Amino acid sequence: MKLNRNYDNYEAYLEYQKTKTLDPQKRKMWVTTEWDMKIQLFTKLFNLHNNIIQQCKSGLCVCARMGQEVQALRNLGMQAIGIDLVPYEPLVIQGDMHKLSFEDNTFDFVFSNSFDHSLYPSVLVQEIERVLKPDGYCWLILQTNMAGDEYAENDIGSSQDVVSLFQKSGVAVDLPLSPSFRWTYNWELIMRKK
Repeated sequence: MKLNRNYDNYEAYLEYQKTKTLDPQKRKMWVTTEWDMKIQLFTKLFNLHNNIIQQCKSGLCVCARMGQEVQALRNLGMQAIGIDLVPYEPLVIQGDMHKLSFEDNTFDFVFSNSFDHSLYPSVLVQEIERVLKPDGYCWLILQTNMAGDEYAENDIGSSQDVVSLFQKSGVAVDLPLSPSFRWTYNWELIMRKK
């Protein structure tokens, strides 16, 4: 895994990451023209592994922006909340992926499609494993072996780069993402906490 940028301090990284979510044109598009489409897309994605989703009662979506994935999980019966540097309540509260403000063993399920936005991937994985309950699932949608967008902080060569960061979890699913879901991602990795 290769880091893409250097910052003078952690606050500079946070400020840079906020610029995407604070962009007024993007926010307007996310809550209007893209809102229903993304909820439907996330619902279809989660239904790929409905057997896992149905086992989980509580979920956390990391870097959830406006919360379409949170709404999709709620529609599927899960009590879910999202975190992002910029909140969009009631679906998304303010939070930092590297310092999750939840107790240990809180969630049955953690989801993110923003792993590449992490400045410290190993810290993110430690936080995910900390807040996951035993037998809980972490589902990551990844960009492997390809350049990320302008907000990507790391390039992931393969899913094994990410798997190697998990210390308390084993692989449940490690597959290329179905072509119908490849908007900018190409891999799905689901880890189960031991």
